[in-house]
Amino acid sequence: MKKPVLSLIIIIFLFFLSVYIHAWTVPHRLTWNQKNSYYTSIAVDSNDNVHVVWYQTLLNNTEIYYIKSSNAGSTWGPLQRLTWMSGHSNCPDITADSSGSLHLVWYDDVSGENEIYYKNSSDGGTMWSPPTRLTWMAGSSFNPRIRADLNGYIHVVWVDNKPGHNEIYYKRSTDGGTSWTGANRLTWFPNSSLAPSLAIDPSNNLHVVWPHAVGVATEIYYKKSTDAGLNWTISNRLTWVNSNLWKPWIVADPNGNLRLVWHGNPTGNDEIYFRSSLDGGSSWTPPKRITWNSGYSNSAVIVPFDGSSLHIVWGDDFNGNKEIYYKKSSDSGTNWFGLTRLTYNSGDSNFPAMRKEINSNSLHVVWQDNTPGAFEVFHKKQTYLTPIPLK
Repeated sequence: MKKPVLSLIIIIFLFFLSVYIHAWTVPHRLTWNQKNSYYTSIAVDSNDNVHVVWYQTLLNNTEIYYIKSSNAGSTWGPLQRLTWMSGHSNCPDITADSSGSLHLVWYDDVSGENEIYYKNSSDGGTMWSPPTRLTWMAGSSFNPRIRADLNGYIHVVWVDNKPGHNEIYYKRSTDGGTSWTGANRLTWFPNSSLAPSLAIDPSNNLHVVWPHAVGVATEIYYKKSTDAGLNWTISNRLTWVNSNLWKPWIVADPNGNLRLVWHGNPTGNDEIYFRSSLDGGSSWTPPKRITWNSGYSNSAVIVPFDGSSLHIVWGDDFNGNKEIYYKKSSDSGTNWFGLTRLTYNSGDSNFPAMRKEINSNSLHVVWQDNTPGAFEVFHKKQTYLTPIPLK
């Protein structure tokens, strides 16, 4: 074979590698406290600083902790304790707005009932505002999610049982978290609605999904706001499988297409499922099953790179103990390939959270793992291989 032809083949092969082959770093343990650390949430700001929060057992209490990497996950700063309340602080969720400010919500029972609290940082996580209580309702408020739109408005959804059963509520701040609207009830069902997920598309439309009890099953429902949360569409039922479906996760890609994953057991075994909407939530593709494992597949998170490249992680125990797995689609979710096991531990790895860097296609994944004897927080990063320059 002539040398120019061989060189061309090598160039094409290396280009293929650069586009399709990915590499994952070794797991990086972020906590060393021998206290259980749970429910990680991750944000990446406009400078690709990585921010992670979780709640951690402390004596007879649980508090929210935070850690930051300023070099895309290579090294990490010191742990910061963000809450000092006499109640139990649980289930934090963190997001970064377009200016780089951080916004955090969680729930705490210091008042005797679970209520939603908020704080922010305008300097990249060094200093944090005092806690602001967002709910003052007679029932228990829990499972908050927070996102920032391109105008800097901050949006929060959560579950509240004030009506006597669980319903989804919403409120927003138009001044960076200084003041907040009253609570707006989004669901009016006779049975419980739980665990909402919130996404904001490039046109600043809001999209919320949640599991709702229908008879003895739970199905996935959806609604939308096109005016920054002032008004909402009616609830739209997205699944009709008469089964238990849980933990929906919704995102919008840069083109405004909606991507949704969840786990459920309509086949008798919990698997991960996927749907898309290419028209802002008006219509949806048929559900597609992504996993075909003998174990319990759960807690999937999806991240889009562009209009066609999609990435998911989830927890699965088909190899024995619970591990974190990854798959990718390059055709908007029609086909999924590259089942990659991300953890190889003697304990249980579960409940992953994942975000993409703003300025590159690198992924960051965090999760909890009890291999050290208690649940600790771990991190790893995916980067794409760069072709080796030819001599």
